[in-house]
Amino acid sequence: MPADLARYLVVSDGGTPLKWKPESDKKTNRPRIITDPLRSEVFSLRLEPGLLGVSGPLGLEGAVDRAVKLTFKLQVEKLSARWLHDKVVLVLRFSNM
Repeated sequence: MPADLARYLVVSDGGTPLKWKPESDKKTNRPRIITDPLRSEVFSLRLEPGLLGVSGPLGLEGAVDRAVKLTFKLQVEKLSARWLHDKVVLVLRFSNM
């Protein structure tokens, strides 16, 4: 499946095609990809017609276009103070959303 996806998936950032690769070669109905670094908070995915489903022989009839908005919120989840020798050190734990 991931090898087939390469023939049908186009990823772009602001209209510029991005290089990408599948995270795994395993057959799955939820493939994950790794892209080159993005320059914006919105990127586009396009699936071309013909991509076959994991569980059946029917291919995608028409192209599918989706804009994906990335929203990152960095939040402090935990704050604590510790002594390190003779100094107080603040330890912060951030979210990874």
